[in-house]
Amino acid sequence: MKQLIDYFQSGFALIPIPHGQKGPIVSNWNLKENVITNTQQKSLLDDSNIGLAHAYCSPEPTCAIDFDDLDKAKHWFHENHINIDRYIEADNAVHICSGRPNRMKLLYRLPNGVLRTHVIKDQAQTILEFRCATREGLTVQDVIPPSIHPETSQPYTWGGKGSYQSIPMIPEDIHTLWKLKLIPIQNITKPVVSTLPESPKNVATLISALDQISSDCDYESYRNIVWAIKSTGWTVANEIALIWSQKAMDRFNEETFNTLINSYSFDHTNPVTVGTIFHLAKAGGQK
Repeated sequence: MKQLIDYFQSGFALIPIPHGQKGPIVSNWNLKENVITNTQQKSLLDDSNIGLAHAYCSPEPTCAIDFDDLDKAKHWFHENHINIDRYIEADNAVHICSGRPNRMKLLYRLPNGVLRTHVIKDQAQTILEFRCATREGLTVQDVIPPSIHPETSQPYTWGGKGSYQSIPMIPEDIHTLWKLKLIPIQNITKPVVSTLPESPKNVATLISALDQISSDCDYESYRNIVWAIKSTGWTVANEIALIWSQKAMDRFNEETFNTLINSYSFDHTNPVTVGTIFHLAKAGGQK
């Protein structure tokens, strides 16, 4: 099938899904070693639906903005100061269409590694989902053409003015909003008064700076960055550090991370400060 060859040439990582299903039924399907990435394996996709394994695509992971209720999702984006119609109708926009009314998916590449999937709800109803990976960094998947939708018995189709062979990078404002939504709102007394006040603007600025610094680094550099994040005294510091750390999932160790978080002291005689992060970001992340 030519379309499969196009998928592999585009760096897609694929997962076989039984007909009549929207998701894999075998265990460990979301491990990197179990996805299909080349034509030598394409027979494994015979007579099946196909899932796109976002976290394992190359050269960058893919992701989907999944609109379960397009009308309400547009309103939600508007409240967050983003005109999502601009991106839906963009010349490079790539849609996954199931044929169901008021639903669609926007497909993007992620420039700085995987992000944890996040669901937006209106009371109990899901209206929108940012989809890429689990908290542990394992992939999630979305069904792509020529799969058959189990509820409508109609094929999934590609939509938008762009091409699945040239998926665009996620727009910066959507990328930043996603990362901000991964940070939980907490009511915790700060241990110190931070020299950099905690605000949405400052949080976004710090996250943007961290995007310029690789977490695939030696232990001392890794420790210093985590402690520099902690030095803010922000209620969301731990989550920001976790998001940054998990960009290098092959090296991420939860026990090491927790040890660093719990061992940080605001009373250190020679503390690492948040200025370290901005200095490294300005230097292009070079240590």
